[in-house]
Amino acid sequence: MKKMMLSSHHEVGRDLHTNKKTYMVINANNNGGGDGGAYNNNNNNRNENESICALMIRYSAMILVVVTLSILVLPLVLPPLPPPPLMLLFLPLFILLLLFLFAFSPSTTIPIPK
Repeated sequence: MKKMMLSSHHEVGRDLHTNKKTYMVINANNNGGGDGGAYNNNNNNRNENESICALMIRYSAMILVVVTLSILVLPLVLPPLPPPPLMLLFLPLFILLLLFLFAFSPSTTIPIPK
C-alpha cells in the first residue's frame, strides 16, 4: 500500500537579492536522517543568477580582448597621422582650468528666508 506524503510549508526568510520569501518543505513521513525532506525553492534562481554572472564575465573578457587587439593591430595597419594642432593639445588644460574656476568660485544662490 502506498503511503500518502504529508508535507508542510514553513517560511524560512527572504532572499537577499530578490527579497522573495524563502520556503522550506518538510515531509511529515520522513523517519529521521537527512534534511527532513527540506529543500529551498530559490536554488533555480541562484543557479540562473550564477549563469548570468558567468555570461557577463565572459562577454566583458571578450570585449577586453577585442579592444586590446585593436589597440595593438590598428597602428600597424593604418598610415601614420600628422600631429594635431597646438590648440587641440592644450584642450585638456583649458578644461582643467575651467573646472578649477568653477570649483573655487563663490556661490551666487539667494538665501531662502525661513
